[in-house]
Amino acid sequence: MGSLTPPPTGDDHNGNDNDEINSPVPQLGGAFSSYSNIRTTTFGTPPTTTTQTTPTPRPGGSQAPTPFVIAPSAPSPSDTKVDDAVALYLRGIFRSEPEFTAYLDARNKNLPVSAWIRHLEYVQMKFEQFVGKVVVPGGVSGEGGVITKAQACRAFYQNNVSWGDECSEVVALSKLYGPNGSRTADPDAVDLYNEPEGVTTTLQMRRYLGLLKTVHGKWVAEHSEKK
Repeated sequence: MGSLTPPPTGDDHNGNDNDEINSPVPQLGGAFSSYSNIRTTTFGTPPTTTTQTTPTPRPGGSQAPTPFVIAPSAPSPSDTKVDDAVALYLRGIFRSEPEFTAYLDARNKNLPVSAWIRHLEYVQMKFEQFVGKVVVPGGVSGEGGVITKAQACRAFYQNNVSWGDECSEVVALSKLYGPNGSRTADPDAVDLYNEPEGVTTTLQMRRYLGLLKTVHGKWVAEHSEKK
């Protein structure tokens, strides 16, 4: 996601729209495993092309489980001026919400997983509210049209739609296996979620996501074997 964690800022986040949209974003690192027809994405970089691989058979003839992956956003024609205009339009809406101000403030802080994941949940909520549903006024984009996920990402100062896809992924996995997880509340994931801040938010989020992916892989394998 650029990165799941706060990028360094060189812009004014007190409500002014002279922000530098193309500010650098640190990489979180790590990649999602890839099986047949699964796209591998890496934190801080655009998604790679789809890979075609053959799953390795597991003992007993069953196949390795498919890892949890949010379907990557389909590429769409990009017009930087239009995307920036839509991002500013969305930002104008978001700035009336205290959660958006909290997100901006949090980008310069070293936060524990439990704190940063709440900001990502807010981002995901905005995706669900606006992406593909809200029509942009013609005066903003020139031709109108529904808001894309890439444009919504730019509203959060992230230029790569992969940031949004990965944001959606870690939020979904946390709801499955984190505290009060709908499938299971994994003890290790819960402990890491509740840890105080580490060396960096990036490192903590990398550890949390890696653990969630491991837990998910085991869950899929166990339930596949029961069928």
